[in-house]
This record gives sequence, C-alpha cells and structure tokens, in this order.
Amino acid sequence: MIIKNEYLRRGNILLLLIVMVLTSVLLIFINYFTIKTLSALRAYTNGESHYSKAQKNATRYLIMYAYSENPGHWEEFRKELNVIEGGRSARTSMADGGDADIIRRNLLAARNHADDVDNMIWLFENFQHVPFMKRAIRAWKEADQLVAEKYAYALEIREKVYRRKLGQDQKQALVERINEYTKAINEKENEFSAIFGDASRTLNGYLFYFNILMILLIVGSGSFLTMSMISSLDEKNRDLISTNDELDKFVYSASHDLRAPITSMKGLIEISKLEGDDEKKQQYLNLMMDTLNRQDHFIREIIDFSRNKRSLLKIQEIDLRKIVESTIQQHRYMEGADRITFGTDIRTEKLYNDTLRVEIILNNLISNAIKYSDKRKSDQYVNVITDSEGDNCIIEVEDNGIGISDDDQKRIFEMFFASEHNSMNSGLGLYITKETINKLGGSIEVESKRNVGTTFRVSLPNRTGG
Repeated sequence: MIIKNEYLRRGNILLLLIVMVLTSVLLIFINYFTIKTLSALRAYTNGESHYSKAQKNATRYLIMYAYSENPGHWEEFRKELNVIEGGRSARTSMADGGDADIIRRNLLAARNHADDVDNMIWLFENFQHVPFMKRAIRAWKEADQLVAEKYAYALEIREKVYRRKLGQDQKQALVERINEYTKAINEKENEFSAIFGDASRTLNGYLFYFNILMILLIVGSGSFLTMSMISSLDEKNRDLISTNDELDKFVYSASHDLRAPITSMKGLIEISKLEGDDEKKQQYLNLMMDTLNRQDHFIREIIDFSRNKRSLLKIQEIDLRKIVESTIQQHRYMEGADRITFGTDIRTEKLYNDTLRVEIILNNLISNAIKYSDKRKSDQYVNVITDSEGDNCIIEVEDNGIGISDDDQKRIFEMFFASEHNSMNSGLGLYITKETINKLGGSIEVESKRNVGTTFRVSLPNRTGG
C-alpha cells in the first residue's frame, strides 16, 4: 500500500544512512587504531636499531679498552651500556605496571624519540599478552640477559687490566669470547626485528583488505541511497506534474462552476424585479435557493479537496458505528432523503486511521447514494456495512438507485467528470473520495447496474495502535 511503501522507503534510506555512518566511523576508528599500532611497531624497530648500535659500540670500546687499557674507553663502554640499560629498565617497569614517568625517562635514555614513547608504552600495555608481542618481549629479555653476562665478563677484564695480568694471548681469547656474546646478542636482536616486521606486514595486509571491504560497503550503500533518492525525486516529480495538471484542470473548471451560479442568480434577480406575480416570484426564489445549495455543496467539496491535499495524516481510533450513524443523520434532511430507508450493519466497530478523511469518504458516498436515488421505486434504500478483511477494514455503501452505466464506471473517479445523469453536479465528489482513499493507502471498487443500484466497496488499512 502507498503509505506502507512510503514508510518502508524512508526506513530503507534511514538504514542505508546508518550503515554508511557506522561504516565510516568504524573505518576511521580502525585506521586510527592501526596507524597507532604500526607507529608503535616502527618505534620498537627503531629502538632495536639504537639497542643494536649501542651494543656494537660497547663491544668496540670494550675491546679497545682491553688492548689500550685507556680508562676513557671504559667510560665510553659504560656510556653505551646505559642505552641498553634504559631499555631493560623500561621493559621491566612496563611488565610490572610501573610509574609512567619513570618508564618514559628510561625509554628516552634508550635513545627513543620523545614522540614515540607514549605509543611504545601503549603497545606494550595492551599487547604484551598477544603471541607476537610475547615472543618479542622474550627475545628482548634474553638479549638483556646476554648483555648482563657480557658486562660481568667486562668487569673481569677490568680487574685484570688493573692488575696488569692481560697478556697478548689472553687479549686474543678475550676478543673471541666478546665476539661470541656479540653474535648471540645479534641473533636475539634480529629475532626481535623479524617479529615486529612480520607483525607490521600482517597488520598492513589486514588493513588493506579491511579498507577495501569498508570502501565497498560505503560505495554500495551510497549507490543504493543515491538510487533510492533519485527514485524518490522521480516519483515526487511525477506527482508534481500530476498535481500541476490537476490544478490547471481544477482552476479552469472551478472558475466556470463558480461563475455559473452567480450568472444564474443575477438573471433570476433581474427577472424577479420585473415580475409582478407573487407566485412566479416564489418560483424564482426557489430556483435561487437551489442555485445557492449547489454553490454551497461545490464550495464544501473544494474545502474537502484542499483538506485532503494539504493536511497531514492523524491516525487515531475511530468508532465506526458512531461516525456512520452521524453521517447518515447529517444527510436526513437532504432533498429526497425522506423517501429513503437507511440501514447499517456494523460488523467491525473500530478502525485506526484518519478520522477527517474517513468522514469525507462517508459523506461523499452517502450523499451520492441519496442524490442518485431512483424516485420511481417505492422501497428506496441506502445501506452502510463495515467488516474486516485481514488487516483491512471494509466499508460498503449500497443503494438501489438509478445505477451507473458501464461506460461511466470507467470515468466516475476523474476530476469534474459529469455523466448525462449528473450534468448539474460538480464532478468533484467521487474524485475527492478516490484521492482521499489513496492518501490513506486504501482502494475503492464499484459495482453498478443501470436501474438496479450501486455498491461502493472501500478497503482501508487498519493501523492497530496507530
């Protein structure tokens, strides 16, 4: 139905917008998280290079000290070891959840860039139990243990230098042992770098595929949203064209129908002025009253037309028995109504829909049934029946009036259509009825036979609970 389709279309557009927004937010979050992680991985890799450089420099200064016995070389050796010690202290503090300021000072002492320190701490705290990070920390710890052993051996060398107990052969053996430590430490450094390199490549791969998936999702949602909006614009454009056509036709016909009674009234007034016979004047007054009644009815139809076009739907509970009986009562004094027997069969008592528009539908159908009653019949009747059919409410208005020809049945819902039997009518009533039913998302059918009668069957959606 029209209204359900409109709600569904709006719901789909809202869903697509939500998908696009959530996807975009997720894309931004994941990319930020990934970039932060990659930045931290790069910082650790860079930190390893400082660690490796310090370890090699320390080895070089230790060998130089063993051969030259120059205290300055020993100080340079200690200075390079401080870089490694800064990293070790940072690692143990982070593992123990130590003070952040102390950790930062130790990482800076390990020659890490100040802008990288916070990301390095964040990665360690949040990923230390992730398999790749656990392997890297283990390699880091084993390298520190080897450095500690190397330093202990360096202290032995220093003691021998003090005692002048280093001969040429001993110095050569010392260099070989130092190189063994250096080789073992280099292996751990390489392992550490390889772990972070693999992690970076894996994360880059995941990020690449994730970005492709998110972009496809955003593009797909955007495409569907664009198509839906274009479809909606096309539909609104068609409605606008149809409305403009209706307005042109309405203005042309309404101007004629508004002017015709005025012209008729002016003619009757002029004739009445010249008429001396009171009986004739009374006839002219009756004609004037008929003209005014038609004009009043036409104006009410225009008001109904405007209300249906402009007012928003207001869904509420409708007492069908009450509204049907009220509408019949309003028409009991209409010309010809006194000869008609009105009947009701209210099988469905409640309807959830727009009260104003349901009143417009009943007013038009019941007034039409009275207007086109068959005065030749002695048992004229108009029956209103309400029933349910699935989720819809059925309203039937049946009469045994003059009926509608097969040809006219195809056109009775057109604006300003007037058959040979209602040439004095505005031709708006059934058009407004059909437009009102469409606005409610319902449908109307007609069954009629000339000189037998007519039944209008209206189906309206019953929006239980509003």
